[in-house]
Amino acid sequence: MAKGTWKATIGGSAFADYTDVFEPSEGGGAGKNIIEVQGYGAAAAVFLDLGNFKIPRRFTLTRTHATDTLAEAFRQTAVATWAGVATVVLTHIDYTGTETTFTITNAKVELDQPQRIGLTTITKINFTGGPAT
Repeated sequence: MAKGTWKATIGGSAFADYTDVFEPSEGGGAGKNIIEVQGYGAAAAVFLDLGNFKIPRRFTLTRTHATDTLAEAFRQTAVATWAGVATVVLTHIDYTGTETTFTITNAKVELDQPQRIGLTTITKINFTGGPAT
């Protein structure tokens, strides 16, 4: 088992394990969920705090599959299988072997169409939800 790595489950099903290369990347647009309301003829826009958070978490999954058929099957089915709204559990293991788990309830899960290079697929995935517990 590699150290300093991540694994993830989506809706209770394993998506990425420590044997995969599952790396976080920069997120953007995080913070309180605030909408802008512009009234006709108003001197300025009004901002309304909806009282919740929108926090994007981005990862790249690089996985080597056992066969060409499995790699292509993942490429063809990953978006339909994993995208949607689900509880996401992200678990990190550090260099000491200590695991820390973060649960994002009812997250929006989005995947780019996986890129395939031989037996390897590379997938960008975004989890957007509230604070992790």
